Parts: sequence; C-alpha cells; structure tokens
Amino acid sequence: MSAGKPILGLLFIILLSLPAVSSSKVAVWWIGGAVLHPRLSPDGLYFTDFDGRVGLKTNETHFIFWRLPFMVNGMSVSDRVYVSANLGPPAVLDPQGDVVYIWDYPGVSFVHVFAVPGRAYYAGKINESGGIGVLTGNDLVFYDLSSAGIVKVYDTYATPEGIYFTAELKESPRGGIGILQPENGTFHLWRFPSDYSSLIPDGIVLGHDGLLYAAIMEGDAVGLVRFSPENGSFFFKELGERPLHVKAFGNRILLMDSRGFLALTDPSGVLWTLNATLKSEVHSFNTVSLGSPTGVKNATREEREIRPEYVDVNKEHLDGIVLYDVDETHDFGGGYVGQPGTLVLIDELRPKVHLLYENGTVRAWVTPEEIFTAPVFLYVNEKLVRWGEEIVWNATFLAGRYNLTAVYFDGEDVYMNTTTVVSDLRPGLVWSRSLKVEGGTVIYGMASHPGVSVNVSGRTVWTDGKGYFSFFVANATETETTPVEKEGEPNHWSIALLIFAVPIGVAGAVLIGRKERKGYALLITALILAALYFTVSKAPGEAGEEKPLTLSLVVVMPPGFYASNVTVIVDGESAGRTNSTGMLEVPIDYGLHEIRLLSGGAETRFEVAMAENRTLVVPFFPGVNATLTNGPGYAGFSASIGSVTLSSMHSGTYPTGPMGSGATEELDSGRCDVCKLKAAMVGAVEGEACKLCCLQSKNFGPAVVFNYYFHLVWAAIERFDCIIPWPPMPETNSVVGGAAINSYADDLENSLPKPGWGSIHPCLSPLDGLDPADPSTICSALECADIKFDCNCYVTCFLGPFKMWDAFIKCVGG
Repeated sequence: MSAGKPILGLLFIILLSLPAVSSSKVAVWWIGGAVLHPRLSPDGLYFTDFDGRVGLKTNETHFIFWRLPFMVNGMSVSDRVYVSANLGPPAVLDPQGDVVYIWDYPGVSFVHVFAVPGRAYYAGKINESGGIGVLTGNDLVFYDLSSAGIVKVYDTYATPEGIYFTAELKESPRGGIGILQPENGTFHLWRFPSDYSSLIPDGIVLGHDGLLYAAIMEGDAVGLVRFSPENGSFFFKELGERPLHVKAFGNRILLMDSRGFLALTDPSGVLWTLNATLKSEVHSFNTVSLGSPTGVKNATREEREIRPEYVDVNKEHLDGIVLYDVDETHDFGGGYVGQPGTLVLIDELRPKVHLLYENGTVRAWVTPEEIFTAPVFLYVNEKLVRWGEEIVWNATFLAGRYNLTAVYFDGEDVYMNTTTVVSDLRPGLVWSRSLKVEGGTVIYGMASHPGVSVNVSGRTVWTDGKGYFSFFVANATETETTPVEKEGEPNHWSIALLIFAVPIGVAGAVLIGRKERKGYALLITALILAALYFTVSKAPGEAGEEKPLTLSLVVVMPPGFYASNVTVIVDGESAGRTNSTGMLEVPIDYGLHEIRLLSGGAETRFEVAMAENRTLVVPFFPGVNATLTNGPGYAGFSASIGSVTLSSMHSGTYPTGPMGSGATEELDSGRCDVCKLKAAMVGAVEGEACKLCCLQSKNFGPAVVFNYYFHLVWAAIERFDCIIPWPPMPETNSVVGGAAINSYADDLENSLPKPGWGSIHPCLSPLDGLDPADPSTICSALECADIKFDCNCYVTCFLGPFKMWDAFIKCVGG
C-alpha cells in the first residue's frame, strides 16, 4: 500500500495539470454553404456564405436568402448591407428592393469591409497596390498605401482616431499594422518584428482596453497579436492552425480559427509568447476617386423555414483561454459562428441585455457583468434617453404608452431587449395665485407632482423638483390670460379703517378742545383704527423694500457636481459667489429678475419670477454660454447654446436595420464629420495645453483629470450621431412625457456623486470625497499633500474637454 501512494500522488498532479473539459449546448441550423461573416442587426442576423448568398435569419426558423451575381466574402451591416466580392468589387445589397449595387472598376479587388452609418471601409487592393476603399453614400474613393510597400490590406476597423488596418508587405517583414488618417494626408505603419518576419495578419479589432488585436493567419507561427499604437508594444501568442478573424467580446477577445476552434481569450490572463517594441513609420498616400456604382443587378430572393437542432460542444479551459470545439469557424457575430453547411448559435457567447421596469424604476444592464462593461443605451419610443454601464433610473411616466428598448452595441453587432409601460397619470394644479408687481403679474403655484408639465393661464409650465412653478406675465399680455385666484390687491377693509379713523379722530380732538372726557375715548378709538390700518398687509409692491424675499440658489454642473465659486449677477449687480456646495442666498424683490452665472469666461443666464421665498436648483455649463428657459431638461429648465437647444430625448439614433431604414437612401454624414473634426482639433489643442502645464509643474495628476473628462465628452460627441445631449446632471428622478424628459434631484446633497478620484489614479486619492468643481478646495488639498500641484494647471485641464464640447455644438448649431 505504501509503495502505491507516490504513484497515486503523481497521477493526481498530472490530472490537475490537464486542461479542464466541459460541454455547452448549442443550436445548429443546416442551411447549406459555409457561413463566413454573421452580423446581428435590428432586422435579425445577416450572414454571407461561400455559395454566393447573403442570408437573413429573422426569427427562430425563418430565413431569407439573396443569391448575388458573384462569390461574396466580407460583409458589414449598418444603415445598409455592405458586402465585398471575394477578391472582387465592393457592393451594397438593398434587401427591400432585391437588387445589388456594384462598383466594378478595373483592378479593384477587395475582401473585407467595416461599416459605420453612412460609410464603409473596404480592405484590399487595386492591381498590385494595397489600400483602403472608402464608400461614402454612393461615392467610392481609394486610398493607395503602396508607398510603404503594401501590396494588400486584409481588414479595417474605423475609430475617431483613424482607420486601423492589417497589411501584407512586398518585402520582409511581410506583415504590419497601420492607421490611415485621411484628413492628415498620411498613414502610420508598424512592421512586425524581424524575428517573426513571415507573419501575415488578417482580421483586426480595437479591444475595450484600447489596444489592437489581430489574427495572424500565415507565417512561421500563427495566433493572436496584441498591439499598442501609443507606445508600439507588441505581444504575440502562438495559437491554432489558421486564425482568420478577431472580435471584441466585452473585455475578452474571440479568435476564430478556420481549421479548428473558437477561442475566448482573456488578454490579461494569457502568457504571451513574444514581447517586442515596434517603431512607427509615417508615409503619404495617393487618393484615387472612383465614383458611383457601375451597375445594378438583381439578387434572387428565396425564403425558407429551417428548424434548429441542439447538440453539445466541448469546451477546453486553458490559462486565460476557453476553446470551443466548433470546426472551421470563420467569423463571429451576435453569438453565431459558421461550420461547413451550418449556422451555429453559442448562446453563452451572446451578451444578455436585461430591461426591467418595477415600482417606478427602470433598470438596464448587460451580463455577464464581469465581461461587458461598455455602455447600454436606453430608448423611450425610439428616442435615446440614458446610457451607462448599468442604468438605474427613477422615472415617472405621464399618461401614454411607452416602448422601452435597451441596446448594447459591441462595434459591429446590435443586441436589444424591449418592454412596454402604459400610464394614465395626468397631473393637475394643487393651487395657483397671482401677484401684481411692477410691469405685470407673477403667477405661481404648485402642481400635484414634481417635475411635470401643467397648463396654467393658457400656457404649459414645467415644475421643479418640488412641483413649484412661477412665471411673469407683462401688462401688455395680461388681459390674454385666464383669471386665477388673486393676491396683493388693495385691501378694502384697511381703507375702511382709515376712513373711520380720520373723522373719529377729528371728532375726538374737537371734544377734547371742549374739555369733554368722551373726546379722549374717541381719540383712542381713532388711534386703534389707525394702528389696525398699518398692520393690515399691503401690496407686495409697496412692502418689498421693507421685507425683501430670499432666493436660495443651488448651482450644479455637468458631469453632476456642485458649481462652486460661481459669480451670481442679479439685474446687473453682483450678489456674491456660490459656496463649496454651490449655494448662495440672494436677497431679492418681488417681480421678474435676470440672473447671470459667471465662471471661467462662461455664462449661463435665465430669468426668475419671484412671489415668495424660493429655492432654485440651476444647471451651469462650464466652457460654454447657455441660456435657460422654462421647459423640460433639468429641474424645469431647458438649455440653449446659441441657437441650439440641448435635447432631453435624442431622436435619430435608434438602431434600425437596412430592412427598416430604406437601404437605397444615402446618409449625408459630411457635416457631422466636419463638426467632429473641429471638436477633435480643439481637444488636441486643449490636451497639449494641459500636457504642457503638467510638464512644467512635473505632475501629471491634472492630465488624468483631463483624460477622464475628455472621454466622457467625446463619448457624447462620437456615439450618438451628432445629437446635442444634456450632459450628465445630478438626479434621482425624471418625468417622461410624450416628447421630452424633465429630470430633477429631490435629495440633492445625497444624490450628487462622491467621486473616488483615487480609483482613477493613485496620485488623485487626496481628492476623494471632495468637490471637484471647486478648484480652490482641490488645490488646497493637494498642496497640503506631498504633491507638487499647480492650481492653474488643474483649471486648464478641467475646462479643456468642455471647450471641445462647445466647439462641437456650435458647429452643429451653425
């Protein structure tokens, strides 16, 4: 027995060292043809196959096929179905009209395509010159990259920074990664290391960690590349037999091997085979304008019902990698891959979008949560209302029917979930009064619900977070309003007291002159009546100077912090500065007043009608000049930047597939791109200013602040198709009407975020718990800490991203 124990121990160690094997249930549809590129759209799942077809799976069993007049390979679905012939011309399929538009110019040979709304980026070559074809609307332009020795571009991935691509080169090293920046007239190329000079890449994707990943399909070794264009760091992992494509799957990477398996990779847990640093080369390119489609051909349409089968697929767990035993995978999309003759759904590799509405709270999130950290988007009646990693939104829906849709977009595939809310809530007035003041009348009152719209005196008024409203009606239009309960008119009883007091007093004086004792009684009576007259409340216009009202201002600013040290100007005179919690109490008279909030060269202005003491929560916009009016937005205020009104619900961004949007329509995104470019230029200038002051102060904490806000602002610019959104504001509640949202905080102090700045960067940990909107507080905290810190540098870096936002919305509005 004792002799067998070492053997058993050795066997146990061997078993522990073996990869864990499990299985997963998958659905399989036998469709015929080898599936190449599946893409999940709001229409359903589009895919191409090597039988020359484009397929669309609309539900569990229904398929539509279009047979094209060429062998198809690459496909990307956005506003249109963009396809590429296999080593042939680019094309666009119109699935509604059953036709295909073809750009068949001499020598054009493309293979893959990546699309965004209104534009597609084709990878390939013309004759022997490798490059990228960009199709905008119906106009095709080719960027010739052969100046760097590129003979073929294999794949593209477009970002705001430029168009990343993989390339095959004429000379050793044979492979490389590049970025094309058409507006600069240049492209950058990083050649693979000399000791891996035969590597040739295929697919490329930008991971959620900001790094590029590429599939290496040929060479001395094949596998996965991880690359940073920022510092040139290059990592290589030998894996598989012939990987062709990569896909960002949350914070993981999927690698598709056309001769073996599907690999789910955790880049942080992988032991990389090679680590090197690549140098960037800068080259110029030639532009070849090709033009419009050369032909339009019919696509033969066929519809079929195909039921799925369910089978088990083995999974093998290695260090940081899970291998799915799915043979000859080519590409992945929407949870689907292809095997010869079949379409396979691996449900556990499909992000789950969750959407719930319970007890006045909307929740939307994506699982697995440890993998999917990118935003989920929430739409109400096909208008964008919220976005974030996890949405928890307290929303009151006014009377109507509301279709709620949660959307997760991974860069190429659209995942959706829907629910419906039906409401019969119709708010009304609790009370309303009017007060005559100089120049007109202040009408004020309370609605039955906070943050709602009510009809008062013939106009629609949005209430604040307490249900309060007030507005001013000038004398010229006063007669047009509906009468409401009135206050502040002359008190007829007080006039009667005065009328009685005067003759009684005179009579008393006369009797006293005659030395009659009852004269004293009359005089005392007159004095009492006079005293009563003066104690009866007078019209506020008369008493305002003696007993001014108090306006308690609370100023907040995006992305949801108190706006401290903001100068408040009331009717042209300074009333002081807001404190560390954004508050200022302003003595003020009855009537209409103009308020201006000033800070950092920016101004937010609005008017307030005062009839009694009031607390007012007001948004302030750093870096831009804004005008606030009563309306939906935040705390009963709508905001305008110049002629552009910020939207609380954003139309034109709801994801629709080519079957729903009309595939033949050309989307003109030129103006949007110009505005994004202008914003990016401002952002670059502000970023350089921030970096310069950080270099001078030898501390990069402010640069981290700049980077944090830059990405928040750029997300608002880039992701939502040129909408003008309300920036993030502190809120705990929202009221949703048919076409607008009014948000407010009923518990402002507790609803404001308490930022964990130390989680952004350790050098910012002294800021934790402090108000980042207050430069003086933060600068004092950091000066007390063992950190050299330039307060002016902090302000420069903090305001820079908002100047970029200002440039963008001015461009769109203009």
